Amino acid sequence: GIKYFEDALYYYSNNNLDSIVTIRQNYKEQTGIYAPTRKSVEIFGNYDNESNPTKNLFMFDETFKRSLSKNNYASYRNSVYTYSIDGVLNSVPSSESGKTWTYAYDEEGNIILGL
Repeated sequence: GIKYFEDALYYYSNNNLDSIVTIRQNYKEQTGIYAPTRKSVEIFGNYDNESNPTKNLFMFDETFKRSLSKNNYASYRNSVYTYSIDGVLNSVPSSESGKTWTYAYDEEGNIILGL
C-alpha cells in the first residue's frame, strides 16, 4: 500500500469552526521523503445564533465536525486541489462540493433536528 499522512488545521472565528485545511502527503520511495499530493479546504458558514445541540457528540463521525462549533452552520463547501509532480499546488480545484441546510426552531429558539 501507499504510505501517507494527512495533516489537518482547524480555524475558528467567534467560537465557530470557520474552515479545515487538510494536506495529504505520500511517501516517495525513490527520494525517501513525503511530498504533498492533495489539499482539501472545507469552509463552514452561515451560522445561526442558537446553541449547538451536537456540541457533545464529537465521538461520532457523523457529528464530529458539527460538534466543533458553538452555533449551527447552514452551509458547507469542500474544494480539493492537487499538486503537480514537482510539488506545485494547482490553483484550480480538481473537485468541489457543497451543501446548505434550512433549520426549523422551536418556540424557545432551539434548533429542531430530524434525528
